[in-house]
This record gives sequence, C-alpha cells and structure tokens, in this order.
Amino acid sequence: MTDFEKYTDRARRVVLLAQDEARMLNHNYLGTEHLLLGMLQEGEGVAAVALAGLGVTLEAARQEVEVIIGRGQQRPTGELPFTLRAQRVLGSLAFSEAVKLSHQYVGTEHLLLAVIQEGQGVAVQALTGPLGISLDRTRQEVLYALLGSAPEPSLPDSPTLPPAPHQPPLAHRPLLGELARDLGREAAGQELFPVVGRTAEIERIAQVLSRRQRNVPLLVGDPGVGKASVVAGLAHAVAAGTAPAVVAGRKVYSLDVGALFTDPQHHGRFAELMSGLLAELQQGDGGGLVLFLDNAFTVLHTSDGRAEALAFFRPVLRSPGVSVIAACTASEFRRRDPDPGLDEFLQPLEIGELSTDEVREVLAHMRPRLEQHHGVAITDEALRAAAELARDHLPGQALPGSAIDLLDQASAVAGTRRVVEHADPVAAEYEQRLTERRGHLDSATASQDLVLAGHYAEEIERLTAALAEHRRRTAPEGPQGLHVTAAEVTEALTTYAGVPDTPAPRTPARPARSGPHDPSVWSMS
Repeated sequence: MTDFEKYTDRARRVVLLAQDEARMLNHNYLGTEHLLLGMLQEGEGVAAVALAGLGVTLEAARQEVEVIIGRGQQRPTGELPFTLRAQRVLGSLAFSEAVKLSHQYVGTEHLLLAVIQEGQGVAVQALTGPLGISLDRTRQEVLYALLGSAPEPSLPDSPTLPPAPHQPPLAHRPLLGELARDLGREAAGQELFPVVGRTAEIERIAQVLSRRQRNVPLLVGDPGVGKASVVAGLAHAVAAGTAPAVVAGRKVYSLDVGALFTDPQHHGRFAELMSGLLAELQQGDGGGLVLFLDNAFTVLHTSDGRAEALAFFRPVLRSPGVSVIAACTASEFRRRDPDPGLDEFLQPLEIGELSTDEVREVLAHMRPRLEQHHGVAITDEALRAAAELARDHLPGQALPGSAIDLLDQASAVAGTRRVVEHADPVAAEYEQRLTERRGHLDSATASQDLVLAGHYAEEIERLTAALAEHRRRTAPEGPQGLHVTAAEVTEALTTYAGVPDTPAPRTPARPARSGPHDPSVWSMS
C-alpha cells in the first residue's frame, strides 16, 4: 500500500471518495479516472478549485468516464486494488510534483498534477476529450490556484504561499478562457520565457494605459521583433508584483485575432465568437482585465471580416474595467483605412529590434527548451553566432525572431546527425548512473515507497541536468552531432537563407531600435 503519511487530510479524502466513485460505477478497481472524480467530489481542495476554474463539473466528468469505459455488471465488494497507473500517480509522481514545488506534503494539487504528468490514463482522456481541457492549461490553473490559496491544512510544516489579488473565476468567462491565453497564469507558472531589454517599452505601455484619451497602446513592429514578448514582460511584472499601479493585480489575456479569423476550426463562426466575447467582457467591471489583441489589423484588411472585427473592437475599447493593448505589423499600420471610432483611442508605439547582446540573452533563455526538444547541447559559441549571423545576413527579418529561427534550424541539423560519443568517460558514467537510478525508481514505485521514489525522481532530475551541462562545457570545436556550435549555425544559415557556406565579412550592424464496461480497460486507467 502507498504510504499516506505525507498526504493532507483532503488528499486522503480524495482517495476514499475515489473508491466510492468506483463502486458507484460498479468498477472492481481504482484507476486515475476515479481519482479525478474523487478530486471533484471533495470540492474544496486546490485540485477542485482548479478544475472548477476550467469549467469541469463532477456530473460532466462522471458522464465522460462512463462513455469511455462503461459501467460494470455488479457492485464490487471488499477493498478495491489500484491500477498500475493509479499506483504511479499516488506514489512517485505525486511526491515528485510535491518536490518540484518545494512542498513537504502531498495535497490534492499534487495528485492532479501527477495525473497530468502520467498522461495516459482514462482521467486524461476524459479531460482532453469532449470536455476539451488542455493539459497545459490544467497545469497552469493548478499553479494559479496555488497562488490564490493557503496550502491544504493538516501537516505542520506546510509552506505558506502569498495570496494573489482577487480574480473572478475563469468559469465566468468560458469563451475568453477557450480562445485566449491567460498570460498572467502562464507567468506565475513559469511557462513564459523571461523578457529581455523591454523595460522602457513596458513603462511606456503603462503610461498610455493610464491616460484619459488615446489610452490604447498600438504596438507597431516588423514580424519577429517581439511585440508579443513586450506584453509577456508586462504579465511577468504583474505576476511578480512589480507592475505599475495601472495594471497591478490584473489578469492579462492574449487573443490572436488574426489566427482566430483564419482558424479552420472556427470557420464561419468569427462574428458569433466576437459577439460572445464582447458579452463576456461587458459583464460587471471586466474583472480588472488587460486584453492584448495580437494581429489586430489582419482582419481589418479582409472584406469578409472587417465589419465583424469593428463591431467587436469599438465597444471593447469603451468597456469599463477592460484595458486593451493592440499590435500590428508596420506594413499593416501604413496601409490601414482610417476609422474615427478606433483612431480616437489608439496611440502607436514603435517596437524596435533588440541589440545583439540582448538577442544573445534571449537565446540563452530559450536554450534549455531547444536542447530538450532536439536532444542536443547548445554552446555559448552557437548563441553568439546565431545572433551575429542573423543580424548580418538576414536583413529582411527582424531580431530576435530571425536568430531564434536560425538557432532552431541549427539544432535540427545537429539533432538529425546524431553520433555516439565514444570518448567521453564522464558522460558514460552519468548515463550509467541514470540507468541505475531509473531502475531504483521503478523498484520503489512497485513497492509503494513514496519517500524513496521521490528521492530517486529528484536525483534523476539532478543527474540529467548535470549531464546536459557537462556536454555543453566539453563541446569540441567541430560539429559532433549532439553539440550545436558555430559550425552548425553557419550550415543552418546556408540551408535557411541560401547564404554561402563561408559568409562574407559582416556589414556594419543596423542600429538597435527601441458502452458496456470492458475489463481490459484496467491497462488504460
């Protein structure tokens, strides 16, 4: 049996309620789907709050579980065994999630995060199926709920989390939650990249938002220059409590209007969606909302979308409690058709390119995700080469976007030309230790030793990071498959933009600008 000593009272109650849910469905086992139903039935823990914020109800989840696996033939008796997936969720995965958050207990939030981390059970199928819930958004909702609540009681050493400003639940604006990104929640959950070199632009946005007239910042800049990242920087400041007073404590949402208009999934529904969004935004005082309308002018240049977009933009700009930030390319701004109903609100702000040093810093922040995606180690030399070569040889594309694309292509070059590292005994030792620790983790999980499993999960994470750092430090000068160096970046530039293998000496840099139950379902649960 799992050691529940570290579990909060609410987490233990979830397990008991999960057994009740399994029996109600005449299931003779306890799987991840029953744990999900137990979290919803418990009703007060962080998991229940997060799921409610996503609009998930107990009744809807029960119905979806029954659709997926059906009901059993007769009510079971005696103790219900856990499926292997449920054992992992309750054991190593839940404890690992607690360790990641520096918590000394396992609460309902860790159980929900563990279900998401496991990723294959019926609970995940129920959430991502007709319920239409993104796993990434679920994780973000959990982290956001944590910021707005004290830890679940019952253990003496539980950390105290700072309260967040009062925000209306996401369920009150379901269409906004479906169509837009909650940048504040992503920033709080460390899902957004840190923003480099945009302090002046963020301050200027705050100044415009606080004006009485022309108080809608319109960010104008070439594609790839980082207009959206400026708003992400504002969301970071709100999450950190360092934002200017005009936006402090507000929710920050991003709605890509151009992508919404062209999305085949919403074909023919643009006017309906805009009307529904407007109705949500005009409820009450808007809940202190900052709404970023990306690619705002894209639809205004189309014959079949202009009227619907204007019917949305004009009243939104006048909605109390809703502050709007818009963005468009320089080309779109130059060829826009004047509209008095919009122009009286808009204050254009030019967003220029970052300096080369700032671009290198942006690439450094992106390096871990590119390394994980491509399975490579990216050297500092590669970061410098990507920033400089993009600046000098891709003049038609804006920084930092062109440098990011170039580094991504260079990583793909290295990742698809993998070679085995025969002469690195240190890397081989790391690999051997990782193999051993993974075996120990499997054994601890099988024996339901929660503490030991969490220990091995933490050690595996540490060894993996150490191996990546070792490969980065010991990367040789030439291309070696698993390493991305300046050579790979130069090669990528050749294929990416048709630049010769040996680029010409660099030109002066541009100045930087500002059915029935199926027993086989056991393996799914």
